[in-house]
Amino acid sequence: MPLRAYFVIHANIVTSPTENQWNTLLSTTKNKPMANKIRSVATSAPNFITATKRNLGTNTNKYTLCIFQLEDQYQDEALAFLNTQADNRGIVGTTREKFAGVLQAELREAATDLGTPYSTMAGQLTVTLINAAIANTFDVPIAIQQVQAYLAANAAIWYAA
Repeated sequence: MPLRAYFVIHANIVTSPTENQWNTLLSTTKNKPMANKIRSVATSAPNFITATKRNLGTNTNKYTLCIFQLEDQYQDEALAFLNTQADNRGIVGTTREKFAGVLQAELREAATDLGTPYSTMAGQLTVTLINAAIANTFDVPIAIQQVQAYLAANAAIWYAA
């Protein structure tokens, strides 16, 4: 069964990033090792990391919702790569914690690589995995239910009033 992951990037900065800044940052991040690995095993459009949903409510444009999906045959390879990246960065914990930690590190590196104004936000970028730590949490139907519940619980952030 395909594995689907939803995660949120939060830019905890005074001035919200523009749409162009988000696109530039995420484009640069795609070339970092873990993000590039996910892209390299993608076999169709739904598998690529997408990050096009920005929040419209409280603190507009400070959050972006991301998604990717891995088919069965690539999951072990991606997990082994994740563990190697986490080890290289000194990130420990569950697979969920490693995933969030590695992608957050890559995002911050990309921001630093881009220089000003991105480098000033680098340390304020956080990644949170939406999929809950329960059995089968990455199965597509369960992942969809979890992201829907997350969006409903955080409607003030994600939807315009």
